[in-house]
Amino acid sequence: MLEKFERYPLTFGPTPIEKLPRLTKHLGGKVEIYAKREDCNSGLAYGGNKLRKLEYIIPDAIASNADTLVSIGGVQSNHTRMVAAVAAKIGMKCRLVQESWVPHEDAVYDRVGNILLSRVMGADVQMVDEGFDIGIRQSWEQAIADVKAKGGGGSWLIGWRNICRSTDERTTLCFLLPAAATNNSMLLLKAAKPEHVPLLQCAMSSFSFDFLARQKVGGTNFTFNYMKQLPVPPQRVLSAYYSFIALRVLELTYTANDMEPFARDFGDEGTPFQWDEERRALMRAELDALLFHLYGIARDDVDYIMETFPIVKRKDIAKYGTYCTKDLILRIYDAMAAANASGTDYKTILSPAAGRGPRHPARKAI
Repeated sequence: MLEKFERYPLTFGPTPIEKLPRLTKHLGGKVEIYAKREDCNSGLAYGGNKLRKLEYIIPDAIASNADTLVSIGGVQSNHTRMVAAVAAKIGMKCRLVQESWVPHEDAVYDRVGNILLSRVMGADVQMVDEGFDIGIRQSWEQAIADVKAKGGGGSWLIGWRNICRSTDERTTLCFLLPAAATNNSMLLLKAAKPEHVPLLQCAMSSFSFDFLARQKVGGTNFTFNYMKQLPVPPQRVLSAYYSFIALRVLELTYTANDMEPFARDFGDEGTPFQWDEERRALMRAELDALLFHLYGIARDDVDYIMETFPIVKRKDIAKYGTYCTKDLILRIYDAMAAANASGTDYKTILSPAAGRGPRHPARKAI
């Protein structure tokens, strides 16, 4: 019956059954006693049968591009402990509401056991002094509303290298990483909404943004103050090209199993894309040409800006005999301008289309 529902595997398989001979003997030996060891059936926070229902809840959360799991339980709830564990495993944030469903007199009851584990696993725990009741709890609804009001937050951060020079091949070196701490040589920013992540990553990785950065950064430290002064096209402008941008950012980024959580967060269920230099160059050129248009940069200025990246030019000429990066961007820039003038959509030169490139074969189960 459960086969018709999508399942996200969190357990090791069928639950092991353990015979308890000493307990059987203690109870007279007339009936054999066995234990169903749900606690041994996963590597998550001491396991438990609550994990099995989460296997059928998580697929919906992933499919909806959620970035935060919000749940509720008593102070020492096994369920909320497992929600925190699953959120940590799949790279989501977790908000837990712990109500006073069970009377207790222990002074540290709300600081040890399950609630301590939930905090250790990164959950945002909220204590609410409310008794048990069957039904949708107001505190839970308020927690969901609060998460939504804050834009969810997204579990992915955009970072850039602090140490740079305007004479390097590229000044702005950006990267994506899940919510994590870094040292002071890698600076981080957080998008207001998860869907803004690929848009910002695209803009900050473009030649147009890099050129602007070179006009600002005078020394070797690309600090927050510099980044705050750099312009990007307005969110409403970038969002108009969301599919065009996001599919290319996905394929350029998701080339290894390490980035599988990123792909899943943005609705891609396939294996990593193969690293194809020619195809990657085409996708980058399409994104760069689009960003030049969105910044309102004229063609002659695009030509000039690309000439301010001498190392990129030198490497191209050494490898291909021509400055092919600039040539390709200008060709696509012209095609986009022509399409806009005629009132038609730009036709990509990618085949197959972005997001449908060749992928690695699926990993074999061990």
